[in-house]
Amino acid sequence: MEAVLDREIAFSPEPPDSAGASSSVAELRRRAFERFERLGFPGPRDEAWRYTGVQPITGTNWTLTPRRPRLSTSAQEGVRVRILPASVRELPADLSSIAAFQENAFASLNTAFLGEVVVV
Repeated sequence: MEAVLDREIAFSPEPPDSAGASSSVAELRRRAFERFERLGFPGPRDEAWRYTGVQPITGTNWTLTPRRPRLSTSAQEGVRVRILPASVRELPADLSSIAAFQENAFASLNTAFLGEVVVV
């Protein structure tokens, strides 16, 4: 009987390419990715993730596929929706506080790959 080697594909994100992004977006991405590198993926040592395995995420070789966000329905009257491209000169002041990435690995990884932003 032959032994079968089970090769796990480890997801190891690389720093995002910020070419074409405004300086504020590039800086936010850089800070968020650095924070992700310090935090790493959550695991049993993190109370909130103690019983949740992230192996399906870390074991998948993900590919970044940029696409433009779109709304599936129109906004209600009085609601303004704007899609801000990554090249905007300035981000809304509170953007990085919406999903604070300082203590959450997934929020930091998501922020590091920030592309276009939908503001409601």
